[in-house]
Amino acid sequence: MPKVFINIQDIVDCIEKNLTGGTPKVYPQRFASLNQLVKYTMKEGKVYPKKWVKNRLGPVKALMRDILRG
Repeated sequence: MPKVFINIQDIVDCIEKNLTGGTPKVYPQRFASLNQLVKYTMKEGKVYPKKWVKNRLGPVKALMRDILRG
């Protein structure tokens, strides 16, 4: 499976927009590297709270990376 670097909050936002029938469909931005994803995530403040994954969205946990760890 190829590595894909996408912000999880962007995925959630796109799903919500696409479910409301928006045209054209919107897709999350893909990044060429983890470093680019980290820079974008921190700049935009789109950090998905880890506690949400643990408590409510178990399957999403497999998609998450700990990008805040140095």
